[in-house]
Amino acid sequence: MTNKEQFEKDGFVLLKSLLSQEEVTYYKNVLSEKSGINDDNFHLIEGNKKKKLNGVVNYKLFTGPDGVTKTPGLWSIFFHEKILAKVREVLGEEIRFVQHNDTHVGFSASSWHRDSAFRDYGVGPDWDESKSRYQNVRVAIYLQSYEQSNFKLGFVLNSHQKQSGLLSLELKLNQIVKFKSLIFGQKMLFNRDEWLRTDPGDIIIFDPRLLHRGSYITGPKYSMFIAYGIENEHYKNYNDYYLKTRQDLNYSIMPKELADQLRKADLYPENYQFSVE
Repeated sequence: MTNKEQFEKDGFVLLKSLLSQEEVTYYKNVLSEKSGINDDNFHLIEGNKKKKLNGVVNYKLFTGPDGVTKTPGLWSIFFHEKILAKVREVLGEEIRFVQHNDTHVGFSASSWHRDSAFRDYGVGPDWDESKSRYQNVRVAIYLQSYEQSNFKLGFVLNSHQKQSGLLSLELKLNQIVKFKSLIFGQKMLFNRDEWLRTDPGDIIIFDPRLLHRGSYITGPKYSMFIAYGIENEHYKNYNDYYLKTRQDLNYSIMPKELADQLRKADLYPENYQFSVE
């Protein structure tokens, strides 16, 4: 099965060791400098760890919405040739930059959610492909080993294309924290989920409409999330959601230097207007 075929079937594709060890070390060092958190002091930051009801300690340390855009030392990941080649395999040649990105150190979003603009299945334009296909992707980039972090990324397979009544019920039950932790744990009970262990340099390309969550972590975790899409109404809605609707996330005006680099790499959209300074 090709990467494109797997992506269209399941909503995601895992690509092992796409970044070199030198790249992993570089990006990890930038994230450590930005967050003030490293392998040595991770477990010493007592105020930022939460104990779950099932006995697993989950760390929630540093998360930076729009963190890659705001950190010039990380911009090169937007232009990584191997990542771009794999995204083009999945979406097609005419991919464009989407300003939806995050930096994480010791953070795992440990509840089931979607990253798309319209997150309730079947409600809103994201779920209407009668005029244009939904062709946006998230790219998760991991810089730590599974042994180091105990981290896995979980997906509810095919939830970007369908959602049964049983899945809707289980999502509601998962919102009841005590019930979720004591009975469900981290996995889905009635629906098919798949959990991916990540190692340094691994990337996961996934449909933002796909239900996903991070596992609890027990050690240092470093990751970045970036996004691309094919220009159409779904692309516009995706950008608008993070740049205009989610004011609480404090997305920044795009630096002109970054916009110029995106134009040079043919990743800047032809019809969507980012705010640039």
